[in-house]
Amino acid sequence: MYIDPKVTVAIPVYNVEPYVERCINSVINQDYKNIEILITYDVSDDNSLQIVIDTLEKSTLSYKIIEKKKEEKGLGKSRNIILDNFQGDYLYFLDSDDYIAPFTISLMVTEAISNDADIVAASHCSFDETENKVDKFQYAVKRTFDNSLLKYYVYVDNGYFSVYSWNKLYKKSFLRDNNIKCMHDVIEDAIFSFLIIEKAKKQLFCQILLFII
Repeated sequence: MYIDPKVTVAIPVYNVEPYVERCINSVINQDYKNIEILITYDVSDDNSLQIVIDTLEKSTLSYKIIEKKKEEKGLGKSRNIILDNFQGDYLYFLDSDDYIAPFTISLMVTEAISNDADIVAASHCSFDETENKVDKFQYAVKRTFDNSLLKYYVYVDNGYFSVYSWNKLYKKSFLRDNNIKCMHDVIEDAIFSFLIIEKAKKQLFCQILLFII
């Protein structure tokens, strides 16, 4: 495994003018710098695209913007375009109205490499528009699972497994070797996460707390 692997942070953008600059800046301000930003843009009714361009042009990070066709509308299709086009050794999905703490990528990469994990799932915290905390989930301890243990944990013990895509770092070889894709244009995370549970050889849950709105 690479010592300094490239991470693609993928951000689908659609009508998020009030939030997208903060979202992108939270990636630019990561303490881990081997990052490419991949934007998928659905034609919007606001100024989202220009804000994306202006923000990215101020950064030294590499980036790519894919403008989707009208028939490609939907977050599930955005995810699949990302899965077909990302160049990093790892992939992180970030919703364009969310943001992450500055240490998020570096800590998740460290855990992925040191544990040779296909997926690293982090704890997460949500805030409302006035920065008041409204929800928090944090794993009490760091745990690793092989495929059979993960299935037992989820399906027998009824352990918590977030169906969200945005709290996980994915190894590219795992996604590509198993042809993991979103199966629905709109309901993009639940089925995707089911495929992850079915295929992942090693997954790690960790206490890293992401800051999400």
